[in-house]
Amino acid sequence: MLNKKIYFRQSDNTVYLESFLLENNFFTKKRPTIVICPGGGYLQIAPREAEPISLKFNSYGFNCFVLHYSCFFTSNIKTYHTLPPKNENFNLQHPLNELAKTFSLINKNADRWNVDINRVMLCGFSAGGHLASLFAENLVAEKFIDLPNCNIKPAALILGYPLLDLINASDCNRQNLREYAPIQNHLVNQAIYGNKGYKAEYAKKISPVNHVASTMCPTFIWTTATDELVNPAGSIEMALELKAKKVPFELHVFSSGGHGLSLAEEVTATRSNQVNYQVKTWFNSLLLLLKELKLTIEN
Repeated sequence: MLNKKIYFRQSDNTVYLESFLLENNFFTKKRPTIVICPGGGYLQIAPREAEPISLKFNSYGFNCFVLHYSCFFTSNIKTYHTLPPKNENFNLQHPLNELAKTFSLINKNADRWNVDINRVMLCGFSAGGHLASLFAENLVAEKFIDLPNCNIKPAALILGYPLLDLINASDCNRQNLREYAPIQNHLVNQAIYGNKGYKAEYAKKISPVNHVASTMCPTFIWTTATDELVNPAGSIEMALELKAKKVPFELHVFSSGGHGLSLAEEVTATRSNQVNYQVKTWFNSLLLLLKELKLTIEN
């Protein structure tokens, strides 16, 4: 496996693309590839949604890249009582531009990395799902954010418990019961909206549910009905928009499970309630859809 960190700026070791590329000694074709955007509320990069997700996809023959995009803090949060230094210049434009650069790098190096550029998929969790959705939509819909030109577009969009409707998400966040939720919500709002605070007009502009086009790529969404941090209604709204635009999609709303379950199995769990044998079936369901769409190595 080629595991390498590709830095975007020499002066910044926090923003980089990490490759998980399989050797092609026993496989003559170029590989379908997944670009992964972990969650973390735009405050940090969630490690449980990075390397373990890549290795899972690797085991089914996919090449993977994990984008460690710009966040509100310069390092991950260890405790909400003592926060790391802020990235004072952070705004949503930075991770969007870094995702555009990721796709350009993959296009440029497709032969060397054994990437099938017609089968590059985009996967995002939580805030990473928001980032992935905005990026994918901007490539096919009327331009609504500033984004450099990109040579290749995602062949499919894979979203886990994504933040898709920022207006409904606010209602959910005010009701959630996690002990650190008030300060977390405040910081997430700072990251997304800046010092001016929540603005409904801007929230509508950057809500992916409002930008679905008929040319959108096939989309797979999964969430849980009891998610206490991101309102699952956003995923349902997104599915309805995809249906209205006749875009192929699949939606799974599992009856139980909190936010941030990742693979929902022991390998990604730090607490017992992050293991859910019903929810973990999302990955196999995804593989079946990708096979149907001819986006797996068997095709």
